[in-house]
Amino acid sequence: MSLFFFSYLIDVNFSPDFKSSAFYAMVLTLVLGGSCLKQFMEIFELESDESLDFKFFSYDVAVCFCFFVFGFGFGDFATMFNGLFLGGINSLIVVGIWKYGEFSLFRLVFLCASLCLVPVMVFIPYQEMMMLGLDVVFFILALSQLITLWKSGRTGAMENSMNVMYFVSDVFWAWHMLYSGKYFLAGIICANGLMFFATIVLWTKYWIRERKAIVLAG
Repeated sequence: MSLFFFSYLIDVNFSPDFKSSAFYAMVLTLVLGGSCLKQFMEIFELESDESLDFKFFSYDVAVCFCFFVFGFGFGDFATMFNGLFLGGINSLIVVGIWKYGEFSLFRLVFLCASLCLVPVMVFIPYQEMMMLGLDVVFFILALSQLITLWKSGRTGAMENSMNVMYFVSDVFWAWHMLYSGKYFLAGIICANGLMFFATIVLWTKYWIRERKAIVLAG
């Protein structure tokens, strides 16, 4: 989610060429969207939601659509594209997790509560502050995804390229925010990036272990 909101901040506040910056933000969105699409395909190929956290992806969908609303209020096409495109793809991931995962009342309530954030974004007068708050919660749920992977002890249905793209985007925006003197924002992005980096490391550890087991068994 950091990619969406902070690309907007850079476009509006820091970029000398808004159209050029918006273009690069859209390119990053397409690359990240491609990795999210691979995650969706992995779920349906394996027919499993193993190692995936339903809360993380459900919340991510809601935040994406909140970002669409946020961009609509400013008439920013790149921002709206970010939110709508990634929100749509992540919705497919949620459908996959719901289909192959275990149904529970908690999951249903959490999904509905997350989606309620979208109409709140429509009417709240302090949208920028709300987006910052959403990103703080995003960090907590990225941690939840890391814990889910750790508990499973397997790579499962997780597509690591998505984690890599989230991490790369966070590194870029954190550097830009530090350069621009936006230290609080840089701190939030760094925290999110650390969660994705830890997820990458843990996933890679499990992947190596699983490949060794396959070689030894063969």
